[in-house]
Amino acid sequence: MRGIFIVFEGGDFCGKTTQSKRLYEDLKARGFDVVWTKEPGGTPEGQEIRQKLLHGNATPEEETDLFCQDRAIHYR
Repeated sequence: MRGIFIVFEGGDFCGKTTQSKRLYEDLKARGFDVVWTKEPGGTPEGQEIRQKLLHGNATPEEETDLFCQDRAIHYR
């Protein structure tokens, strides 16, 4: 069976991490092979992107590009 990629979107402090971890635990308890990660920063490359976002002065367009780069890394 081919896997699926589930994404939780929303603003800061709206509960994305809490809800995604709850879903992860539930699916895992049901026997599914599940991977939990977060964006940006769930991979070594993503950590670099996260630092640029947190400490840089990126334009909105550059921020969007960085988030898209991190999403592509997760997808691969």
